[in-house]
Amino acid sequence: MCSNVWPPSSVGSRNFVICIQRINSLLMRSTLLPLAALLFCTQANAQLNAGEVPNGMSTLDLNIDIALSTSFTVDSAGLEVDCDDQPDIYAVLVQGAPPIDAPNMAMLHFVDDDIEVCMEFAPNPFQQRPKYYAFDELLDCSGDFDWQITDQLVLGDFGGFTAIGPITIDSMYIAYRRGAQVGWMLLSFDVLGNLPVRLQIHTVLTLCPGAMSFGANEMSPALTLFPNPSNGEPIRVESTEALRSIEGYRCHRKVHRALCWHGANDRSTGNRRCLPRTRHTR
Repeated sequence: MCSNVWPPSSVGSRNFVICIQRINSLLMRSTLLPLAALLFCTQANAQLNAGEVPNGMSTLDLNIDIALSTSFTVDSAGLEVDCDDQPDIYAVLVQGAPPIDAPNMAMLHFVDDDIEVCMEFAPNPFQQRPKYYAFDELLDCSGDFDWQITDQLVLGDFGGFTAIGPITIDSMYIAYRRGAQVGWMLLSFDVLGNLPVRLQIHTVLTLCPGAMSFGANEMSPALTLFPNPSNGEPIRVESTEALRSIEGYRCHRKVHRALCWHGANDRSTGNRRCLPRTRHTR
């Protein structure tokens, strides 16, 4: 027990010091616990909203538009979402024949086996549907939904005994992720019996590795890049000094081919200005 007498007597001074140490220990424990809880809540709440583009990430306008008007036909288009120039997901549209129980379906087929989608629990994979979000809605994946890996995901369907919909989605978002990096996909579809049936993938927030913008070059303040990131716009380079060459990188890979030309003030010196020959995406 700690004495509440102040000042302490010389006889009890040692006990008083021990008491103060115990109080400090208790205060430290009671302070660290809320701080730990605060840090945990801060990290847990650092989530993404539908349509939001965090610093260092970029969007890609795919503008995929698949339409079918003939029974028993299928069409697809590849989606490249991680900057490796290879399709990671395929958007698939199926035109069946609903009057004879052959459903129309809009689907996603995943090539990469490490991409998770926020979708609902269901005993049958064909009954699983992604969670759809409106613009600026928090990409929360909880309750009846969870992050799951799948090779084929039905977005919506119509016709047949097993069809559960939805039939039409107009500019809604789904959430997908690789590891801790979360992206979104803006899409629309209409698989009602009215022809044509249609599937559109408008825009994706990509899962490109590394930062998508260049930091300031502290060693060469005379060199300026803008806009940064480019978001699909031409990159302009300003320099107060003559430039011999510029090497460009796209995500994690170096661009080896470049366009080079003499600047207005460089012809007499023989210097050239160079920019990489790249495909601009948003």
